[in-house]
Amino acid sequence: MNIEFYKKFSSLVTISENNNINDEELLWKLPNNIERFNEITFGKIIIMDKESYLTLNKPFSNRINIVICGDDVNYIHQHESILTSNTGLIKLRSEEETIEFIYNFEKSKSDGHEVSNRFNTNEFIIIGKKSHEYFLPYINKIYITKIDTNIDGVEFPDISNYDWKLLKNKKNKKDYNHKYDYSFLDIEKYEN
Repeated sequence: MNIEFYKKFSSLVTISENNNINDEELLWKLPNNIERFNEITFGKIIIMDKESYLTLNKPFSNRINIVICGDDVNYIHQHESILTSNTGLIKLRSEEETIEFIYNFEKSKSDGHEVSNRFNTNEFIIIGKKSHEYFLPYINKIYITKIDTNIDGVEFPDISNYDWKLLKNKKNKKDYNHKYDYSFLDIEKYEN
């Protein structure tokens, strides 16, 4: 796998002022954040841990949903119905299997494979509470929604070991539909 492949990993995260992630508490209570999520992930491969997937109850449509399940073989083999076209659900054991699957999926695109050509492989999106830490060395871009409140949750990994440049910083005020003030921040790793 070449360096260009690894530069395609991005992260999409909603974090609180105290740097915690709690998808149930934050993501779904901000309609503009849901719209942003859909714009960024539509037609792409998204990667999440099993715990995050189970809070959803179904895969995101028009995306390939990769769920990292660990050694839960029963869950991996559990059948799930997908009712929308252009939607995939892949259950894998580890982050390493995930990277290998994505690499082979992208490679099949150059071979003209019909399914892989339906999806955008210019960027792979990491979501969910536990997946960020493993993938952080590979993540080249982070789409952050920063909420102006403190919540309980899982702490987002420390990204200060890398140099980042700010691409976007859009501040938004709370309103009738949005319980908190929030900002959309896009950051990208500086190339060394």
